[in-house]
Amino acid sequence: MINANDLRPGQKFEDNGELFYVVNYHHNKTGRGGAVIKIKAKNMDSGAITEKTFRPGDKVKAAHIETQNVQFLYRNGDMAVFMNVKDYEQIELGEDVLGDTKYYLAENAEFLLNIYKEKVIAVTPPVNMVMTIAQTDPGVRGDTVSNVTKPATTETGLTLQVPLFINQGQKIKVDTRTGEYVERA
Repeated sequence: MINANDLRPGQKFEDNGELFYVVNYHHNKTGRGGAVIKIKAKNMDSGAITEKTFRPGDKVKAAHIETQNVQFLYRNGDMAVFMNVKDYEQIELGEDVLGDTKYYLAENAEFLLNIYKEKVIAVTPPVNMVMTIAQTDPGVRGDTVSNVTKPATTETGLTLQVPLFINQGQKIKVDTRTGEYVERA
């Protein structure tokens, strides 16, 4: 059991037999009334986002999520093929399971599969990944007053804002949690 005070974004829990993922957490203390905890939670089966309210003493059931280390091999149409690094078993997953992780599928990159009740529910990339810029406009000289950025697209199709000094073909480090530029690699 997890205390409602301990729920944080990214945490998974069970409610009425369904698996939920905490998207947003807000602890609200009003003047005379008691405190309440409001969360936005995503139903991992239906994808629906709902708001739930708890009292600080409430408890929710912790979800038992298994993880497996896998390596991305290749794309097969709309499917992505991964290999379990322990037993070399290959696993095909569709874009419904991948979600935004599809933008981080670089060859031989390692990921974590999250498995709930023998069903893959999510693919988690490493926190930072090195990616190559496939397309970006050249920076204009003189636009260097302060943190000026420009759009860029990586080889996997991810579009993000990068500093003006980043050029096509360069490698950058990307934070996979936010999809933002971190630094040159």
